[in-house]
Amino acid sequence: MDGLEQRMMVNKFAVENDIPMVHVSAQYGYGYAFTRLNRSDPCLYCAFPDPPESRKDPLAVFGVATGIAVVMGAGKVIKIALHKGELARGYMLSSSVFQNDFYKLPVEKNPNCPVCGKL
Repeated sequence: MDGLEQRMMVNKFAVENDIPMVHVSAQYGYGYAFTRLNRSDPCLYCAFPDPPESRKDPLAVFGVATGIAVVMGAGKVIKIALHKGELARGYMLSSSVFQNDFYKLPVEKNPNCPVCGKL
């Protein structure tokens, strides 16, 4: 999916049906992976409650950042299927092509989230 609007529709469906969701994205030289496993986890709307208009359209990205993000996401899906390893729950895992590093960006569950807050 190229747009945040489509990602949010999938997020809402996953929350309403209590289905695990792995979100993978990339922009510029950065890749991101985020996992919502169950109702105790924050959802994608908790991570991006009010994105600026500039985030709603496709962004430029280095191909290698996309590749790294996809590999991170595939790893999360495999961990869910095997019930093994640490998932990116409660944080967004970010990779930087520029700094050759990975970061954990905290994402807290918002009790007032219109998507997952009342569950």
